Amino acid sequence: MFCDNKKVKIGAVELMVELIDWTKINEKISQATGKNVEVRSTNGLIKTVHGNKEPDNIEYAIIDNECCGTVSEWRNMYIPTTDDNIKIFEDVFTCRIFQGVEFYEILEDKTKRAMFPAYSIDISLETILECLTGEKQPLYVYMGGRYSYNDRLQENESKTLDKFVVDTDIQKHEYSDITVG
Repeated sequence: MFCDNKKVKIGAVELMVELIDWTKINEKISQATGKNVEVRSTNGLIKTVHGNKEPDNIEYAIIDNECCGTVSEWRNMYIPTTDDNIKIFEDVFTCRIFQGVEFYEILEDKTKRAMFPAYSIDISLETILECLTGEKQPLYVYMGGRYSYNDRLQENESKTLDKFVVDTDIQKHEYSDITVG
């Protein structure tokens, strides 16, 4: 439930969110689809916090300010490219993707907003890394007024901390001296 002076978990201080500027990707998808589209809310990238310990596998996720989003997955890809049935390019490779990034059409009538995504497109981690602004914020700052707003968001935060704060020296669910409200 909403209350003033909410205590902040240590994990939410330690887990940094890197901000994404989707402008370049929005422009490329808009050009490819012929519709003016945008990603609306998943503008934060998080990765495993491991302190001085090297994790077996670094995890990545793109999230919104309610800790909702998608985790990257490794995919094997095969891409043949032809021009008039002449093979120009062919490659097999492995990459990390975010499945189903949602792009919403930007309506001409600015008083209205599309409710459902026009496209759901897989985007590679490398593409998103190129769009980072360089700004980082602790998770609780990134969440802003949504931090610990209700039971659902507290559960989302706990699940995010469990998955991404793997350093056993960090007491991720203990409370820090920081309060917000």
